[in-house]
Amino acid sequence: MRTIEFSPAERELLKPLLHKRLESMQEFLDDLATNGSGGKQFEKSNIIPMRNTINQLSISWLNTFSTKQKRLITGCLNEKITKLESEVVLESEESWLTMSPKEKDQLLTIDACKDMLQKCGYFSERYADKAIDRHFRYSQVFDLVHKLKKSDKILLAGAQRNDCYRVTFVSDTKEFCDFEIKYGISLTKPAMFRKLNGKSIEELAKEKSSLVVTRIQARNHLLGYNRGYDLHSLAIMQNLLSD
Repeated sequence: MRTIEFSPAERELLKPLLHKRLESMQEFLDDLATNGSGGKQFEKSNIIPMRNTINQLSISWLNTFSTKQKRLITGCLNEKITKLESEVVLESEESWLTMSPKEKDQLLTIDACKDMLQKCGYFSERYADKAIDRHFRYSQVFDLVHKLKKSDKILLAGAQRNDCYRVTFVSDTKEFCDFEIKYGISLTKPAMFRKLNGKSIEELAKEKSSLVVTRIQARNHLLGYNRGYDLHSLAIMQNLLSD
């Protein structure tokens, strides 16, 4: 038995998944009855626990679930994750910046499903799907992109020689984030922003041999770059530096 607290939003996400699985179970039970096969054990082992789970979620935000109920819940959540991941294909790093609001909502739904799996203790079970990254959340990338787009000071290393190789974003929260733009960049690395630790922007720029510019100046400077650079990285920079 495990006591789990699901938020109102989590319960509203979970209940339709359980109802859909219950309908499938009921159809299977009806087929058993039609074929003259015994369905009492199936009803006892699956349908009744599922009905109890749905009822509990409808009544209370804090519930104690049996091992069987937890497996029914995690099974539905895994099915939802698999479905959503097949619908949203991130072809490149640029996809993070060009996806539709619907696709973003779908990825955030995957995050919510993972959070519920975590609450159920799923990732510590032997039968857990190892393909599901228990730590990664799509919201981390969306938060990073938002922070980058809000950073109003930019440092360009090598700009004086028209050979910029690093772009540094400095946020108003006194943090900075580096991108080496010549050979490809990633938006999914953890903890990309680091603290200035009391340094001024000018001191950081001197340390990094960089020129301090505005977002517009950085964007205009990079417009002429192409030869010898990763074009996807340049496209990402142009997007991040746009208003």
